[in-house]
Amino acid sequence: NVFQNGGVVRLCSITSLLNLRVVEGELDGNGGSEPQAEFIVHTRQAGVVALQNKLYKDRWLAIYEGRVTLGEGGPYSEFRTIYLGDTYVSLESVKFPGQRIGVLPDGMLTGLIQNSE
Repeated sequence: NVFQNGGVVRLCSITSLLNLRVVEGELDGNGGSEPQAEFIVHTRQAGVVALQNKLYKDRWLAIYEGRVTLGEGGPYSEFRTIYLGDTYVSLESVKFPGQRIGVLPDGMLTGLIQNSE
């Protein structure tokens, strides 16, 4: 489990093969190994994490109104970790079940809504 409390992770998209990062106060999916592409894991409960940007400590990964964005670490920033095999993890909003972080091929972010069918 790479989502250990206090650990640092990079979130790499399987679509773009690039990392999520914070640039000029905004979030995108065009990152590499730079510090703004690293997130500190805060475990909220079993299987639920919040991710704080390592460089910009006041920036937390969030889903709000269907958009992947940056928040302040509250309920919009809590994600359920859903393991897809041994290699991949999907992050699903606790506040908005079914909405997961998605990255388009051009690095733009989307709050994908997953059908249960």
